[in-house]
Amino acid sequence: MLNKEKNSFINLLFYLLLFIIFFMSGVNYLSILTFQSLFTLSIFLFYTNELISIVKEVKHKEIIFFLLAITSISISYFFSPILNINGLHNDYHGMTLRYFSSISQLLFFFSLFVFTKVTFFNFSKLINFLIFSFFLYIFLLITRNYFDHHLIGLDLVNNRRHLGYYFVFFIAIFMSRFAVVTLKDEKKSKQYLVSILIIAFTAFFIYVAGRGATLSLFACAVLLLFYIYKKNSLKLLNYLKNLSIILTTSILLSYVLPNFKIFETNQLEVLLKRTFTTENISSHRFYLWQTVIENNTRPIFGLGPNSFKHLRDNNKKIESIGAIQPHNIFIQFYLEWGIMGIFIICNFLLINLKKIFFNSFTKKDLNGVHIVSLSTLSSMIILSFFDGTFFYSQTLSLIIIFMVTGLYKK
Repeated sequence: MLNKEKNSFINLLFYLLLFIIFFMSGVNYLSILTFQSLFTLSIFLFYTNELISIVKEVKHKEIIFFLLAITSISISYFFSPILNINGLHNDYHGMTLRYFSSISQLLFFFSLFVFTKVTFFNFSKLINFLIFSFFLYIFLLITRNYFDHHLIGLDLVNNRRHLGYYFVFFIAIFMSRFAVVTLKDEKKSKQYLVSILIIAFTAFFIYVAGRGATLSLFACAVLLLFYIYKKNSLKLLNYLKNLSIILTTSILLSYVLPNFKIFETNQLEVLLKRTFTTENISSHRFYLWQTVIENNTRPIFGLGPNSFKHLRDNNKKIESIGAIQPHNIFIQFYLEWGIMGIFIICNFLLINLKKIFFNSFTKKDLNGVHIVSLSTLSSMIILSFFDGTFFYSQTLSLIIIFMVTGLYKK
C-alpha cells in the first residue's frame, strides 16, 4: 500500500511539472486561435484531466502538496506581467519560444522518440543508425545558415545553443551505449559503430557547444566510469582507454570540418579564450543571477511566467547582454515560481533520478536502457545550471522522454 501511495505521489509530481510546462506555454491560445494554439490547448486539457484522476488516488498529504503547488502557480500567473492589458499581444508573442510553434518540431520529436525506442530496444539494427545519421546530416545542412541568436530559419534550431543541446543528448546516449557494449563484450562491429557515432557527434559538438555543455558531458563520463566500476571493475581501464582515443580523434576531426564550410567557428578555441580572459561571459552570467535575485519582490510565489522578459526590458545591461532567460534552472524557477517553484522542481528531479539511479545499478538493466536515461538526464540537468535547458519546449520534451524511459521501461 505504501509503495502504491509513493508511486501515485511520483506520478503526481511528474504530471504536475508537465502541467506547469504546458500552462506556461499554452496561454497563447487566449490571444489568437491557430492550429498550433489549439494543439497546445488540447495537450493542456489532457494533462489537466490526468492530474484530476491522479489526485483521486493519493492521500491527504499529497493533496495538500498539490493544492500548495496549484496555489503557487495560480498566484504567480495572476500577478504575472504578461497580464498587462496594454501590452497583451506583444507579451504573448514573447511566450512563443515555449510552445511547439511549428509542425517541423513535432515531426522531429516524433522521429526522435521512434529512434530512441528502436535503438534502446533493438540496438543491433544497423540500418536504423544509418537512416538516422542521414537525416541528421540533411538537418544540419538545412539549418547551417541559422546558427545565430536571431529567431529565423527553422523554429527547431533558433541558435547555435539549441543544436548544442541536441548534441549533448546524442553524445550522452552513445557514450552510455558504448559502456554497455564494453561490459557485455559484444561484437567488435557494434563497438566500432558506436565509436564512429561518438566521434562524429563530438566533432560537431566542439563547434556548437559552450562551457556548460562541455562540463555536463564531462560529468556524464564520470558517471559512466562509476557505472562500469560497479558493474565490472576489470572493464574500467579498457573503457577509459577507448574513450580517450575516441575523444582525441573527435578533436582532430573537428579541425577538418571547416573545409566543408558547415561551421565557421571552432567553439573549442572560443571556449579556451573566454575561460582565460578577465572580461568573459561568466561575469555576465553572475550579473544576471544577482540581478534576478535582487529584483524578485515576491520570493515565495515568484513574479510569474515570462517575468524575465520584463526585467530585461527595464535593465539596459541585461538587454545589452541579449539574454532571453537567466541561464540557470534554479534562478529561473525562483524568479517565475518563487521558493515554491524550486521546491517543486527539486522534489520532482530528486525523486525520479533516485529511482532511475536504482534501476540503472540493478541486474534488471540488462540492455543498459536505464543507464542511458540516467546519464543523459544527468548531463542535461547539469547543463541547466549554466543555460536554458528548462526554458525551451524542445529540450523539455526530450527530458520527459528520457525520464519516462528511465522510470517505466522494464
